[in-house]
Amino acid sequence: MSASKASSRARTSQSHEAKVRDHWRGDIRQDTIWDYYRSTWWTLHEFINDVGVLDVEFDRNLSTLFQKRRLPWGVRIAEADDKNGFAEGDLIPQVVLDEQILKRSAKGAKDYLLVADEANKLPGRVPTKGRSGSGAITIDHDVLLDRLTKYLCAHWGVEYPKPAGIFDVFGQYEVRFFNDPADQNPASYIREDYASVVYLGKAAPTDPGVQYLPGKVSLADLLLALLEESEFIPSTDSTRQNGIGLGLGPTFFRNGFGRSAQDRTVTGIRSGLYGATSMLTRASSSAIIVSVEGAGKSTALLEQADLYRADDGVEDFFPRQGLVAPAEGFQIFASQSYDQAEEQCARFNLKRSSDNRPACGVLLKSFEQQYREYCDQADIPTNQRLSWEASLKAGYASQVDAVFHKQPQIYDAVTKTKNEAWMAETKLAQPETIGFNHRGSVIMFTSHKMAQDFNQPSKNKAWLHPDFHPEMTTEEWLALALEFRAYRIIHDELSLPDLFDHATKQQFDLCTAFRKSVERDTQKSWRDLSNPDQLRHFINQASDDLCEIGFYHVKRIVEAGFQPEDRVVLDYDVLPFGEENTEDSLYRGQSGNVIYIRPRDWWYRTKARICVATTEQLVAEIAGQLRNDAGDRVFRVERWDEDRFFPIDNHLLILDRQARKKDIQNLVDTVLADSENPTQLVISDMATGEHVHTHASARGRNDLDDKHITTVLTFIGPAEYAVLNAVAVRYFPQADVNLVHLYYRDRWNQAAGRNRGLRARSPEACYHAVVVSPKLYRCLGGSSFFGEGRYRACLVA
Repeated sequence: MSASKASSRARTSQSHEAKVRDHWRGDIRQDTIWDYYRSTWWTLHEFINDVGVLDVEFDRNLSTLFQKRRLPWGVRIAEADDKNGFAEGDLIPQVVLDEQILKRSAKGAKDYLLVADEANKLPGRVPTKGRSGSGAITIDHDVLLDRLTKYLCAHWGVEYPKPAGIFDVFGQYEVRFFNDPADQNPASYIREDYASVVYLGKAAPTDPGVQYLPGKVSLADLLLALLEESEFIPSTDSTRQNGIGLGLGPTFFRNGFGRSAQDRTVTGIRSGLYGATSMLTRASSSAIIVSVEGAGKSTALLEQADLYRADDGVEDFFPRQGLVAPAEGFQIFASQSYDQAEEQCARFNLKRSSDNRPACGVLLKSFEQQYREYCDQADIPTNQRLSWEASLKAGYASQVDAVFHKQPQIYDAVTKTKNEAWMAETKLAQPETIGFNHRGSVIMFTSHKMAQDFNQPSKNKAWLHPDFHPEMTTEEWLALALEFRAYRIIHDELSLPDLFDHATKQQFDLCTAFRKSVERDTQKSWRDLSNPDQLRHFINQASDDLCEIGFYHVKRIVEAGFQPEDRVVLDYDVLPFGEENTEDSLYRGQSGNVIYIRPRDWWYRTKARICVATTEQLVAEIAGQLRNDAGDRVFRVERWDEDRFFPIDNHLLILDRQARKKDIQNLVDTVLADSENPTQLVISDMATGEHVHTHASARGRNDLDDKHITTVLTFIGPAEYAVLNAVAVRYFPQADVNLVHLYYRDRWNQAAGRNRGLRARSPEACYHAVVVSPKLYRCLGGSSFFGEGRYRACLVA
């Protein structure tokens, strides 16, 4: 035999051995293959999206082993009336005739996407035992079937189709259904990895509302959730009203996130968030997602925006809730500030363009904001500016009217800027068009306040409309203002002022007396008076104490609508903090004081689907306690921030007595001036300077990941403590929840998350230290506080 022939035959033999080696060998445990496949699919999905090689929407149905006939060496189950003559239920192996994986793999490829050893490290699903000689599962069978029946009846709104039994068919769960009360031989079915029901036999349902399981979750995921009694939430009309009655508890979505995130990699965490947010937002019309800084919560929600609207338009996720229809409102991304909204909009459009998709982000700023920015750029003196309050004092009903009549050149300039901001790409390779006329295609970026008041008509709101003219009649501009409707709000971060209106007893008494006086003089309700009339009475009647509060805040307190049940007597023992315990000390001295605190209602008024993305435990914990008039929770809170999913990040902890109000400026200046200290930026609420940010201004920033940072934590102010104490008394009187500790945990997490954790470019890239006074260190519990959490801080000499 020639050498060349021998070599060729050897290569052929090696190729054959490689093919045998690379075939499916059943080496992945059956109790892990489903979760491993799904996790890997989402990892691949995010990788391809990041690379931007395809401008397509992926079929999420392929993220699980739904369609085994699409997989090499899979097995298909023959259905009734099979064209090839197989009997219903026959197993049909999918034979691979030719395999090109070795030839088509990229140069340098060393491994496969699916690796058996990696899959087998995953925790397996809890198996359910079957009755000998029968396919029906027996562990909790009756309870599980009863829960499933009640769940589907509540959400489909009909008794039939009705689950007839849960069976094990060729190692998979299957639920069969009675089509109607006369059905004695149930043929309709759904299998474990499907979300849609196959209806067969007489009286097979044709209503599209019962085609899919609610939320389009798979049967397997639904059964796993219902297996745990604590995970099942019986539905009522009132729970369906706010979108919380899906019947799936928090573990259902947390497990979906955890399957991808358990490897603690950035890719796994972001993949888990992408999949879990998609399911959650289809299950609840008002949800709060809590996860870590830089995990991609907002990115995932924005990426899914187009697909979400399209699916909701077809499937109607939340029927009979009175929410704005998908085709009639805007999708809004709301940031804490207009600066952050602008940053998010620019990043969104850049990503869309790089993915060869239309840059459809629109930045919407209020008239007040546009006017302020113009005046700042033009260096217009403060005494020449027409603020909202100055406009009312001048006798105008709105700031728009005042600027139009008194500063027409400025009015024309800001109106031109506003109209230009509406221009957006709604179709690829097509000229920009007015985004307002394509609300189904654009994503709007704006502030929290604008989003929360989006559907509240006003002349300033009407000005935002591209067709607005200041000389319109009231009826004309009001019609324009009413066109502003929010279909969905993605609310980036949340704070206590977003949740509550509050006032001290002195403020409440002063404002109440003033309102009654005005109503007595005018014989009109306060709300029936125009803004200029309200201000005129304020100027004429306000005492020095009322003037100190200011007209804007007086108006807000009056219109908050505080009721007797909103009155809270502070109690130090409910929320103890500090070392001094005398009756007149900073915190204990608050006991006995009265605070009025009332939940806001913008989440109802907007009539929008709301999803809040936050890192903060405090607001999530509090928001989870809010209830509507029927006693149901306002928000569904999902906690995807468990430490076990995220790598531990260690930091320097420095004790310094200067970390207090009277000495902190010197401390900050020293840190920034020290040539041996790498700090480029300080986060502190009690210092100022070019390289100093407050906690609020640093919160949510995405552009600090290349900065070396020092954070200084100081004692909470008495006014802030009083509000937390009022919340604790009202919502957590007996609970083992320390709101002050959550307050500090959130501040430290937010600060450290600017350049560390998932935002760290490399282990050595960024420095972050935290400075506290020895006294605050003791009050927080010392190492028991700073030694826990995802950003742990250790003392240094």
